[in-house]
Amino acid sequence: MRSSDPIVISGSATISDVKSRTPYLSFSVSELTSDITIELPRLYYLGYKITTKSGENIPYVESPNGFVQIKISSPETITVEYTNTNLVKLSRFLAFATSLYLGYLIVLKNKPIKNQD
Repeated sequence: MRSSDPIVISGSATISDVKSRTPYLSFSVSELTSDITIELPRLYYLGYKITTKSGENIPYVESPNGFVQIKISSPETITVEYTNTNLVKLSRFLAFATSLYLGYLIVLKNKPIKNQD
């Protein structure tokens, strides 16, 4: 079973200060010996935003186990959040707009028509 903490896959480092509240995650990496690869306890999906304390974005890939994987080369405090993709945001907007339009049509259909005699 996978632990709920980030795991160093390659290289050597110490991971501390893990704060995990799905979909958010933050942790510190120190005592790096070289470039390291870390597997995060999040299933791989598009839409994650992974940043350092200074605001630099960190690219991520899917690990062989299906989790999010990152590479870093210096001690960092990492923050992970799921922000959705643009396609998800667009589909939510379209669903909301469609429901408003359908509501408008229902109100119009149930409104009595006045005779002009």
